[in-house]
Amino acid sequence: MLFLPTLLACHDRDYKPVSLKAPASPVAAQPGTPPPVFIGMAPIISAQASAQGMALLAQALSQPLGLRVKPFFGASYQEINDMVLFGQLDAAIVCTGAFSDPAFARSTRVLLVPQIPPGTSYYHALIVVARSSTFHRFNDLEGASIAFTDPLSLTGCLYPLARVRSSGRNPHLFFGRVHFTHSHDRSLAMVAGGLIQSASVDSAVFREWTGHHPQEAEALRILDRSPDFPAPPIVVPASLSPARAEELRRSFLGLPASEKGRRALALMGWTGFAEPDATYLKHLAEVGLMMEAAHAP
Repeated sequence: MLFLPTLLACHDRDYKPVSLKAPASPVAAQPGTPPPVFIGMAPIISAQASAQGMALLAQALSQPLGLRVKPFFGASYQEINDMVLFGQLDAAIVCTGAFSDPAFARSTRVLLVPQIPPGTSYYHALIVVARSSTFHRFNDLEGASIAFTDPLSLTGCLYPLARVRSSGRNPHLFFGRVHFTHSHDRSLAMVAGGLIQSASVDSAVFREWTGHHPQEAEALRILDRSPDFPAPPIVVPASLSPARAEELRRSFLGLPASEKGRRALALMGWTGFAEPDATYLKHLAEVGLMMEAAHAP
């Protein structure tokens, strides 16, 4: 957290233009049928890796809600953020970095916080390199190539830039080639495959990925670890009716009670959910305020 006040935003050329038009609904409802509930997810992990978990999550939520639940996987963090703001999603799993946008923070409400092993509401960024590399300190990465996840990713982009800035260096000149992979698991695979020299990734994704790819994980080494950050929350638009928000909250909390729900949680890398207590919300607001100040001219 100490590095965030000195954070510089990613260079403008890293951002795709964002349309001010409301995105189209992911799936149009059939006439005469209740509209489905749309649950979105930022590409924290790739669509290939998360598809089964999101599909099972939707199925497990459909029964208690008594409605079809349609999962939607965003192509970018910004797409999911925009769809929440435009009311195109009933709920979404977003990156903690989304709260650096004051409009997003004002227009959404944290519904629940997924618990990540060993059952915590916090995670951190990991700077990962090849085990055989000669890099042993963060400053050794000067001139090295690095994989970032998304320009809005706290652990996958903003933390390493802040880390550079905290040492008085220009983060846009520090690294060599920068590649945006659009998911943490792709970043890890690139380092393990020798395609890039380093990556900044989500610690929860790292834990899950290494469990599923033990041989590739043997080729990796953790070079640097950030302070704790609030885990990515499940949010709902502030405009969502209190009744629907409560239905969603109860349905998520009830997932551990069913076999399908437990399988969905396991595939998503979650142990359950926690209510967003005052401490968590305070830390989330601090991240947003610090990043907002850092983005200011």
